[in-house]
Amino acid sequence: MLDRMAFRFFRAKAIGLLKAPADACLESSSDGQRKVLEAVSGIGPVKANALSKAFGSKKALEMLRTKDERLLTVPGISPKMLDKLQIGAQDILGTKGRAALSL
Repeated sequence: MLDRMAFRFFRAKAIGLLKAPADACLESSSDGQRKVLEAVSGIGPVKANALSKAFGSKKALEMLRTKDERLLTVPGISPKMLDKLQIGAQDILGTKGRAALSL
C-alpha cells in the first residue's frame, strides 16, 4: 500500500500539483483542482470532467474523500467504484482533508 501511495504522491509532484503541502495546489485555479481530481486513482479526464460539471472540482474532491452518496448520480460511478475512489482520494488528500478544501 505504501508503494501505491508513494507513486501517487510522486506522480502528482511530477505533474506540478504539489508545491509544498498538498493544500497549495487546491488553493489555485479550477484547472489545478481538476488535475488533483485526475491524480486520484481511477479517475481519468472523462470522469474528472463529469465530476467537475456535476459538482465542481473542489467540492467533488471533498465528496470523494468522504464517500458522499450523491456521487453515484455521476455516470460511470458505481458503489464499488466509489469505494475505490474514496481510497484514492484519501491517499492524495489524507483522511482528514485539507484546509484548502473548506467549503
